[in-house]
This record gives sequence, C-alpha cells and structure tokens, in this order.
Amino acid sequence: MSFITILEDHFKDETLANLLELIFSNSLIGIELYDSNENLIELNQKCFEIFGVSHLQAAKAFNPFKDPNVPVELRENLKIGESVRFQTTFSFDVVNKSKSSKKKEKSIIHIEVVIIPLFIEKKKVPSHYLVEIQDISQKKMLEVELSLLDSELKYKIENKAEKLSETEEKYKELVENANCVILRMDKDENILYINEYGEHFFGYTSRELIGKHVIGTLVPKIETSGRDLQKMVKHVFANTKNHEKMINENITKDGRRVWVSWVNTEIKDDKGQIIGVLSLGTDITEQKKAEEELKKIEWLLKSKFSLDDNSLQFYGDLTNLNKNGLILNSVGKDVLQSIAKDYLDLLDTSAAIYEENGDYALGTFTSKWCRILDEASRKLCETDDNLEAIMSGKWLCHESCWTDASKRSIEEGREVDIECNGGLHILAVPIWAEGKIVGSINFGYGDPPTDPKKLKEISRKYEVDLNTLEKLAKNYETRPQYIIDIAKKRLVNASKMIGYMIERKMAEDRYKKAEELYHKAYNRANFYKDLFVHDINNIMAVINSSAEIILHDYEKSQISENTPKLLEMIKQQIMKATKLVRNVNILSELEEGIKNIKPIEIISLLKNSIESIKIFHERRDMEIYFEPKEEKITVSANYLLQDVFDNLLNNAVKYNDKAVVTIDIEIYNKRENGKNFIIIEFIDNGMGIKDERKEIIFKKGYREYKGQRGMGLGLSLVKEVIESYEGEVWVENRIKGDYSKGSKFILKIPHDEKK
Repeated sequence: MSFITILEDHFKDETLANLLELIFSNSLIGIELYDSNENLIELNQKCFEIFGVSHLQAAKAFNPFKDPNVPVELRENLKIGESVRFQTTFSFDVVNKSKSSKKKEKSIIHIEVVIIPLFIEKKKVPSHYLVEIQDISQKKMLEVELSLLDSELKYKIENKAEKLSETEEKYKELVENANCVILRMDKDENILYINEYGEHFFGYTSRELIGKHVIGTLVPKIETSGRDLQKMVKHVFANTKNHEKMINENITKDGRRVWVSWVNTEIKDDKGQIIGVLSLGTDITEQKKAEEELKKIEWLLKSKFSLDDNSLQFYGDLTNLNKNGLILNSVGKDVLQSIAKDYLDLLDTSAAIYEENGDYALGTFTSKWCRILDEASRKLCETDDNLEAIMSGKWLCHESCWTDASKRSIEEGREVDIECNGGLHILAVPIWAEGKIVGSINFGYGDPPTDPKKLKEISRKYEVDLNTLEKLAKNYETRPQYIIDIAKKRLVNASKMIGYMIERKMAEDRYKKAEELYHKAYNRANFYKDLFVHDINNIMAVINSSAEIILHDYEKSQISENTPKLLEMIKQQIMKATKLVRNVNILSELEEGIKNIKPIEIISLLKNSIESIKIFHERRDMEIYFEPKEEKITVSANYLLQDVFDNLLNNAVKYNDKAVVTIDIEIYNKRENGKNFIIIEFIDNGMGIKDERKEIIFKKGYREYKGQRGMGLGLSLVKEVIESYEGEVWVENRIKGDYSKGSKFILKIPHDEKK
C-alpha cells in the first residue's frame, strides 16, 4: 500500500491526499513509511539519494528498528506510541553489492533518525510508522574538526607553543571557509566575531555587527512560537554546558525569520574563567519547514472521535421537535451526521443544521468545552420541556448557534461569522435549494479563551466552575489555521451538497405526485367509461324498447293503455341520462376537492328513488316500506345523494333471489361527539353479504359484479361520496348472526339544522 493510497483511504479527499503526497515527494528530509510489522512500504526521493540506491528493495538494507544504536528506553517509547530520535551511521558496503547502487566507493555517513508512530486505522496500537532520515555527516565533521582544533588551541596555549600564529592562521582559514555560521560573543552577549558565511547568511557586514548585542540583531526577543529568546540566551551564558546544543529562531537584517541549529562552547582565559561563548550554527530553515509539514500530516493522521449517539446531550435529540422536516426528511439523519463528521473530524467542537424556521435537523457537541457550556446553559432554562427552553432565550448556546449565527445567515443570505457566548467562533452558511434558502449549517471553531477576565465572565454567565473552565482551556488542542481553513471549505461544500440532495428529493416528490395524479386520472377515466357504457346502454335500452312498443301500437292505429306509462318511462330515462351527465361532472369536482356541500332535503329524494326503482324493475314483485315521521329532513350533502339512494335500492333488488323483494327504509336522528346526524337504514331480504366481504365491497377495484347492469355509482363511490359529507356508510346483517337473511345498509350523514 503506497503513501498516497493510505492518504486517500484515510481522508476520502483526493485533493488533500495529492497535496500531502507532493510534500512527501519533494521534502528535503528523507522519509520512509513502514507498516505495523516494521516492514518498509515506501520511501521518497531524498532517501534514495542518502542511501545511494535506485529501488526500494536495495533500501531495505537499512532498517532503523533493527539498528543496535537505538537505546532500550527509546524502544519502549515506541511501544506506547511516542516518537523517538537517535543518531547512527550507515555504511554503503551493504548496498555496493547491489547492482542498483549509485555509489561504488566504500564510505560511511552519519544520519539522524526520527521514528513517528501513526494511528491511521483508529486502533490502540500504531498502524504505520513514519521515519525521518537526515544526513548529518558534514555537521559531524565540522563538530569533530572544531573540537580537535579547539583542543589543539588549548594545548598550544597551555604549553606556550612557539607556532601559535601558524595555528591561528589555520584556524582562521578553517573558520572563514566553513559552510556554517561561526559566531563568537563575550560574556555580556556582545558580538565579537562572525565569519564570512555568517555575514552572507544574516545579511550584515562584520562592521555592522561587532560590538552589538546579539538580542535584537541576530536573535529576536520573542520567538514566533512565543518563547522568550532573551531569557534563553541568558541561560546559555549562565550554564553553557547544559545548552551545548539548541535550536531557535533567528532574524536576518531584512526581517526574515530563519531557523538555526547551534552548538555552543565555552571560551575560558588562562585562569579558567569564562570570557565568552563560541557558537557554530547550521541553517535548518528548510528542514524546519519540512518538519512542520510532517507535523501537519501526523496531526491529520491522528485517530479522531466517532460521531454517534454519545454526542447527544442529556436533554435528548432536538430533531424530535422538527415540524418543518424539509432538510431532515429529504437528506436523512444518518446522512446529515456523516456530512457533519467530515468537518468535525478536523475541529472536534460543535455543529448544527437548521431548517428555515429554526427547527433542528442536526445538533451535536463533541468537545468537552462545548458540551459543558451547552449543558450548563440548558439547565439555566429551568424546564424539562425542550421547546420551552428554546423559546426562553436563556439557552445561551442555542441563542449563539441559531439566533446570532444561522438565523442571520438565512435572513441575510450570506455566510455569518460571530464570536459565541462561550468564547469560540461560529461560522454559519445558508443552504440553498431551487433558488431559495431552506436552512443553515454551522460549526464552532477556534481556541477557548485563556484570558482570566474573559473566563470569569463566562463562568458567571453560564454558572460553571471557573477552575473547570481554566483546565479545559489549558488542555484544549489547538487546531492549525490550515486545518480550520480546510474545515470552512468543507462546511461550504456541505451546504451545497445538502441543497442538491433536497432539490433531488423535491424533484422525486414532484414526479411521484405527477405519477399518482396520472394513475388517478387513468382510473377516473376508466370509471367514467364503465359508468357511461353500462348506464347509458341501460337507459337507451329502456327508451328503445318503449319507443318500439309505441311505434308498434301506432302502426296498428291503436293507442294502448300502456302508452302514457311508456312515454313517462322514456321521460324518466332521459332525465336519468341528464342526471348521469350532471353527476359525472359533480363527481369530477368531488375528486378534485370541490364538494359543493349545501342543504339537501332527503325525503323527496328517497321518494324519487323508490319510484324510479319500481319503474326500472317493473317485472319484479317488490314491497318498499317508507313511512317518514317528518315531511322534510335536511342534511349537509349535494345532489350525488340521489345516486347513492338509487344505488342502494337497485342493489337491494338486483341481488335478491326471493319471489317478493321487501325493502324497509328507516330514518332517525343520532347525536355523536356533540354533533347531530341523520341515520338512514336500507333493510332488504336479499342474498346477504358474508362477513369477510362486508368491507371490501366498498373498496375501489372490487369488481365481482362488474358487467351487470347498473344505475349510477358503485359502492366504492357511494363510500367516497358519503365520506365527502363527513359521514359514514357500512353494512350489517338484517338478522344478527345470519347473513343469508338479508342486509342492512346504513348511512350516517350530518344533519343540516339551519332554518
């Protein structure tokens, strides 16, 4: 597995992985990648140059884990996941045997090795090791030569050598031609000498430096990291032996900050008194930059938290209060958590996603600082009801995240960056979908305040122990600025991703709705077709047969006593056809939500239906009993009610195998839930309906009797019509427990009590 593959697997971000691979490939420091079993996986170009080889297999001749120069205590540090640093040597003899070796001479180099454990796969043990290798041969050689020369000078001084001037000349020549800074200072930290390399490196001439204090010229008072270098220099002069080797930031004449690795040696007089310090400095600026880049890689590869239910606060999941639901329902809770994890992995603070009205689509806190302050401000609300707490204005973290940040981003249609009540920053970004803002997404970032005054203010405001806040602020792991910048870019991309997902869901919903409307229209068209085919055919059949009888009588020049009755039947059928067309129009309006509910007098309607049934089924012997107690009864309905009555009476006759059809119609009042209803019962002595069919006969698509002649609406539409009046329809056995004795169809319709 290559370095770039590991990065891509870990970050799921090709651009960032490629950037880190570029750093790896072009680093001035040799970098090797080993697996958890200490096997070499990959090394960069600098390693090939250091070892003088051209391929990976040859480089395996050097394994830092098996180097005898690694101290035992350092090996123990590796086991607990700590980095180790040591110096050793490398002999080209081990690679000269390989045909791939670029160096044929026998030689040994000095190298410095740093082994960094990596925890890429979120395990308790290292999954990989990053190894830095630097060739320090030249530095070693200069240290040895300087040490030898210094010893020689001391020897000459102590023995009053006659060739002191010759030695000094050699010393001067060596110092002037050295490829490093050589600096001599007196005990007051004033510069006495700097070699030619040092002049060129710092941009000064000797005249500009001699006699000047080292602080403010070559060494800044305060390092970029915040370290007090003025105090550090005093420590060096006070106890040089304890500061023989040190690395610090320096400053050039033009103000550039550079990094130098110093080796310091005391200068004593004949009496052994310290009269100054001699320092040898090596420019490690590029090395320092490379190390910073490697630190970035190491930080990114650290094991991060897992976003799960443990990130919920004691008060529960605020998304349960979500009434808007556009973002939450369109994207889904799990996907929103995954999106938030993408940037919380970098920040480990807080994140929230809001609907346009302020409802939570996601709310999570991962850092101790954010969790403690959020819990504290929730308790300030003094209520167990989360909605009341949100509305109280006392929930400080909610006020910061929603009112001060995300609500503003929605109202202003732009990114909003604020300082929250808890001392961090909150960046809120609006979420757009189909050209309008549908919500907002935000996260917290930055370090908790360390200023004592600010901490006391937060402690008072949130009623949290000051010592707790001070400890949390001190232990907070600072995020590099570039990490915060990456997280901000991810937040903006997350808002776009959520917007796109919402647009896709809205498009899918529109498609489904259109599909439903299509099927509804298709079914309605089929229903109208059946309605016209069956009922119009029936009507035309009656008219045709009546007309033929009249015509037959006319041809015989005689008028039958049945002629007026036949003419009346034709008139009734024409009216029925007209009513059918009208009812289809009303039914269409009903399905479109247009009910046209108004007061309808039902006694006259029932009498009309009874008369029509008798004419339509004139060949059947029937007895219909209808004796209303009132002359007029009014309900809230429309003229489709006539067809409902026709349908129920027609079915009572049509599905009756008795010689004499009997139908009882009863009407009475009933009050339910403070509302008056009219109950109409149609009781017949027909074939009856089995219990298992009593519900399905009212469902659309029930076609057991399809093809038989009809007189209007089927039972499914009877149910639909009655329910449009906010009424009910159902069927029972005429005789309880015996369906074969006939049926009782019951209508419950709201009573219209207006005078």
